Amino acid sequence: MERRRGTRRPRAALGLVASLAAVALAACGSSGGGAASANSGTGTGSSSSAAVDLSGLTLKVGVSGGSAAFTVSNFRGSGVIDKLPFKVEWVAFPDSPRVLQAVQSGVVDTSSLIGDVSLPLAASGLPEGGKLPVKVVGAVQPANAKEHAALTVVANPKAGINSISDLRGHSISYITGGWPQSVLAALLKEAKLTPKDVKLVPLTGQAQLAAFQSGKVDVSIASIVQIQPAVDAIGAKTIWDSTRAGTPTVTFSYATDKRLADARYSAAIGGFVKAQAEAQAWNALHPEDLAKALMTDLHFPEKTAQASAVVQNQGVPIDAALIAAEQAQADDLHKAGFIPRTVDLAPYFDNRYDSLVTSVPRLPQS
Repeated sequence: MERRRGTRRPRAALGLVASLAAVALAACGSSGGGAASANSGTGTGSSSSAAVDLSGLTLKVGVSGGSAAFTVSNFRGSGVIDKLPFKVEWVAFPDSPRVLQAVQSGVVDTSSLIGDVSLPLAASGLPEGGKLPVKVVGAVQPANAKEHAALTVVANPKAGINSISDLRGHSISYITGGWPQSVLAALLKEAKLTPKDVKLVPLTGQAQLAAFQSGKVDVSIASIVQIQPAVDAIGAKTIWDSTRAGTPTVTFSYATDKRLADARYSAAIGGFVKAQAEAQAWNALHPEDLAKALMTDLHFPEKTAQASAVVQNQGVPIDAALIAAEQAQADDLHKAGFIPRTVDLAPYFDNRYDSLVTSVPRLPQS
């Protein structure tokens, strides 16, 4: 079982922030005045709408370092950030749990495309009866998750692993707090293994790639964006993927109760959540343009960019089905030994922005 993280105030990794600079210059909104509308519901379905002056406001958005530049590039083609009546400042952290910590501590105001496992991981680490001062206010999910794998499980060709039945005793690297951790739990369950039967190696994005490519770990669970260089370099073999995991594969936008109680920040966060849904919808309809942006911004090889662009993410409402799926995933993580106790996730979801998200045309779910 992995060690729980502390609650110290997180710091953005300077190298990660610097790596975003070129992409962020193109993606950062710069309009100075205007107004936006946001629902100020309580998370129970009641809401009202009012225009709020957002001139001069800068919304700090936390992103995960493993895919930070990828997240920012996802917004560029649609141009939605440039149309917002406030500025967006992207701030990168090593992984999803530390982005959630940054939201809690007020270092950032909200987040984008943060792994859903970060919520039960943090909530279950609190004393019994404790509660995180945050809400999930936005969600993004692939429309074609059953057709195109968001995550892949690859084995080093020198490890002697041909299928998941060969995993016992081998080392498996993954990123904590996101899809890789839930896919890992599902993988072990299908292979009829427990965490004690393998060597678990939690790593951040670049460290994971380096460890796998150098042969220090035998198996890696990662997105095609992160692992393709290793696949090309050492001929890594895909032995499983997220299409078989049955996990929600959702990413979250978080906000604190304090920020949501502030009329200006609440309106800005709602505007961002809608822009996020609009950007994903645009990308799904323009995969070739998204691939070109990834090649330009991140210097992806054409093959990697095209593989990334076919996953059709979209904004989804925070409804009963999503909450139930997230609760089931959290329960499975506890049974597998990845979180210390069960936790009721329902109080952490706030649907005040659902009307903004559902106003964006959605793709058919596969």
